Amino acid sequence: MDLNTGLKKRIIFCFYILIASSFLDQITKFIAKISLPFNDAISYLAGTLRFQLTHNNGAFLSLGASLPDEIRQFLLTVGITIFLICLLGYILLKKTITNFEIFSLSMILSGGMNNLFDRLYYHGYVVDFINIGIGSLRTGIFNIADVFIMIGSILLLFITYNNKDITLSCGNSITKKK
Repeated sequence: MDLNTGLKKRIIFCFYILIASSFLDQITKFIAKISLPFNDAISYLAGTLRFQLTHNNGAFLSLGASLPDEIRQFLLTVGITIFLICLLGYILLKKTITNFEIFSLSMILSGGMNNLFDRLYYHGYVVDFINIGIGSLRTGIFNIADVFIMIGSILLLFITYNNKDITLSCGNSITKKK
């Protein structure tokens, strides 16, 4: 397989992940916005799962929400944009990368892009609406884009720290380097 064919396949694979996950994230946010009351929780499964529409001015778990507006906006728009461009460049230009790594990194990229889109479209905030936990032990309020970021991160940790070979359906094999 020549370099151009490999790059084209990588771009298509990454693109499909971005499109599918972006659709899922944005449609769930749209449904949350039209069906959930703002800052009022609707509980299911004895309170284990709560849906609560909120606007998050910070990053994951509202990190940075208390920063001055100018600094927060710079870090969470310009800083995140630079990070996402670098991540996309890494996905596309790394000489040896498995489909599993592309998938993992594309999940992180997609989650970041969706939250960046929200932040730009809604003038500084991200739509969050999911909360899980038992009693007072609860997560922060998050969205599907955050789930994609977490899935991608966990998969990357799995790749990094697992000693076993993983064979993907596309035939690529991943082995931890020693």
